Amino acid sequence: MPGVPAQAFVVVAPGLMARDGADGDPPPVLASMPRRARRIDVDRVGIHAIVAGLLPGAGSATVAETCMRSEGDGDTRGPVLRADPVHLSPDRDSLVLTTADALAVSDDEAARLAETVNARCRDDGLVLKVAHAERWYLRVDDTSGCDAPAPEAVGVGATFESALPTGTPGRRWRAMLNELQMLLHEHPVNESREREGNRAINSVWLWGATPCGEPPDGVTAWSDHPLVRGAWTGTKSACVPMPDAASGWMGNYAGGPGLVATDRLQRSLARRDADAWREQRASLLSAWIEPLCALLRRRDIPSLAVFADDGAVWALESPRRFWSLPWRRRSRP
Repeated sequence: MPGVPAQAFVVVAPGLMARDGADGDPPPVLASMPRRARRIDVDRVGIHAIVAGLLPGAGSATVAETCMRSEGDGDTRGPVLRADPVHLSPDRDSLVLTTADALAVSDDEAARLAETVNARCRDDGLVLKVAHAERWYLRVDDTSGCDAPAPEAVGVGATFESALPTGTPGRRWRAMLNELQMLLHEHPVNESREREGNRAINSVWLWGATPCGEPPDGVTAWSDHPLVRGAWTGTKSACVPMPDAASGWMGNYAGGPGLVATDRLQRSLARRDADAWREQRASLLSAWIEPLCALLRRRDIPSLAVFADDGAVWALESPRRFWSLPWRRRSRP
């Protein structure tokens, strides 16, 4: 990805900078580094676009297929799209999309809505699978023309209308979205949610047809995110759960490029849970950012790149570089 040092240890944590004001300064732990962090604008919004942009090569799988690989479904036959539950609400001359993070969808609600969708779509050869209450997958015959971004990017990097699948190839998906919206509009699940003061799950968002690459050999990832876990599955690189304390990873870190990726901060912001956001931010700084900055000062890592808010990366580099394994160069067989 342009702007990211080639041998960087990368931290992807959208939402980290969300409440630091509008002055553009990085968190104090970054600003205090001997070489001040450089802010670099990048054309990537949300964890899915950032992680996919970091992985080299086009790969043979899409973002949706890569995510599904990590869900333990076992069924990897044929093309698939993400079909995540969302809420659409009118706002002047546009629509506002609320992601599943903020909807608190229950397992029972997801199962009942999926049953209705499958009853309608079965004759068309489409199958909706619920891997998680907030992560749904639509098995299709072909994904061409579905070029929509991930739902977290809608309204940030693009308006709802501009994010819809485009052109003649996208006409099929726009029509399908309209049909699914009508199907879900008066569903008993949504009638019950609205009576209880909750927003209706009145649409799905079809996306995930863009290609996703694979990590180079030997790059360790610490993450619980489906895209990261799926991309690392079956490769010569390890992906392990993300610990909440530095002691959970520093003792086993052998050096070289690495990736830490989490959407916990962004999810808390979507739910407007300020207490959870502050707690998660403090944990990320103490468990990851501060120890990594210490490694950078000791020149144990050559560079550090922190995706702290949508559309930007903070980059720090050590005066000397020791590692020869580049982050974004595909390993040769």
